[in-house]
Amino acid sequence: MVTGVFDDAEEYKFQFWSPYVSEGHLTDGLEELTQQFESDYDESIELVINGEYTKRVHELRERASETKKGYDEPAVRFFQILEHMRDE
Repeated sequence: MVTGVFDDAEEYKFQFWSPYVSEGHLTDGLEELTQQFESDYDESIELVINGEYTKRVHELRERASETKKGYDEPAVRFFQILEHMRDE
């Protein structure tokens, strides 16, 4: 599954990112989903939602603003482009 895309990685970290997840029924369902994933694949999955999502995106933007080096990862490149835009 993941090794087909990232075959040269030595380790993997699974995460589910969402900018807004309402508390209650939906977050309960995500907790169930993470438990099922862990049971099925013997791997943990981290939920990065709501405030933690915002914090992490700010960290990624900050990191992207510090370099203009080209990266193959489209998401990193996108953040770099946004952070280096000019108003002129």
